[in-house]
Amino acid sequence: MQRLILRADDIRETIKASLEKVPGIRCAFVYGVFAEKEASSKAGVGLIVIGGPELGELEERVSEAEKKVGRPIRVYSFTLREFREKARLKDRFLKKALSASKAMLIGDVNNL
Repeated sequence: MQRLILRADDIRETIKASLEKVPGIRCAFVYGVFAEKEASSKAGVGLIVIGGPELGELEERVSEAEKKVGRPIRVYSFTLREFREKARLKDRFLKKALSASKAMLIGDVNNL
């Protein structure tokens, strides 16, 4: 059985549709290769979620999206307070993710 290969745009839209079902998300974005037009067929998806979603619900929706897109999604979830504190302290991971290519799925990281 041949598997349909999804474009980066389709993958982002699939993840966005799953996340829109989760209350409490103020902002969500993919970063790295999936924020760009082209993406390697084997690459995982980096996803940052900011807000106060119920983590069980978030995990369930991300798991559904992983099955649909056929690749792993690495989720990094921060409360708004954690995000602001890490940004203020110039956290190395967050700084790298924010400086990489990003595609906003929900909200806008610049308005936090």
